Amino acid sequence: LKPRWLKQPLRLKPRRLVLPAIGPPAPAHSADSAMAKKAASAYFIFCGEQRNSIIEQYDLKGKPGAEVSKKAGELWKAMAPEDKKKWEDLAAKDKERYEEEVKTLGKRERVPKPDKGAKRAKKDKDAPKKPLTPYFAWLAENRQAIVDKYQIDKTKIVEVTRKAAEEWK
Repeated sequence: LKPRWLKQPLRLKPRRLVLPAIGPPAPAHSADSAMAKKAASAYFIFCGEQRNSIIEQYDLKGKPGAEVSKKAGELWKAMAPEDKKKWEDLAAKDKERYEEEVKTLGKRERVPKPDKGAKRAKKDKDAPKKPLTPYFAWLAENRQAIVDKYQIDKTKIVEVTRKAAEEWK
């Protein structure tokens, strides 16, 4: 018998680009979300509106998102300034909305990223060491015998270990 989760097909939710809405702010769910949401650029608004048409027009369905973004960037660069005007006007409206929100709600504070080294706890020098595995205990006792048997230089640790592994097996 298979568990129920193996019988049902795996359902993945499609990803979509979420842009800030132009208009009143969304209801606050936390102290952080009550802050003003940053204004979207003209290019981001363009990508949000045109993404599906770019995918259909250039046959990018099922392709990685990076390819779609690359094509959107090419189209944006090639676009005439008068064609970009529509999205630049929308971006200007969104910037006005952002500035109004900043006056009423306040600006988001940037939280510095924690250092990578800070995450890892320092090793206790006085903590007891882990016991040797049977192989390393055997190797400690028989290392000199292996060096003598195969006439290997003691400084060539890799060769000594390789021969010891052959004997251990």
